[in-house]
Amino acid sequence: MQEAVRALAALLLQETRTKDLDLLVNDIDRELLLQNKYLTATVQSARPLNQQNEELCSALLKKITGATTVVLNKQLNPSVKGGVILTTPTVIIDLTLKNKLRQLEA
Repeated sequence: MQEAVRALAALLLQETRTKDLDLLVNDIDRELLLQNKYLTATVQSARPLNQQNEELCSALLKKITGATTVVLNKQLNPSVKGGVILTTPTVIIDLTLKNKLRQLEA
């Protein structure tokens, strides 16, 4: 498997198609979810999440996606005020205060 990944990376670099790398990783993540119930997700928040909030995010993602295993990649984003944004290969879940206010206005 590692040889195949190295060969693919070399090909992408050789063909100057590094922009395709994000799409490829997203496709792999989607297949891992569909075939193995393994989810890699990104959680954006203004401040570091405590363990309880990480567990809540994981539980929500398991419920929504059917995953049995969730790995959270945490990103600090100062523009996310009051809440989190969860990004998976198949869905973006905006749980920010800004989004909730926008929904109330609609």
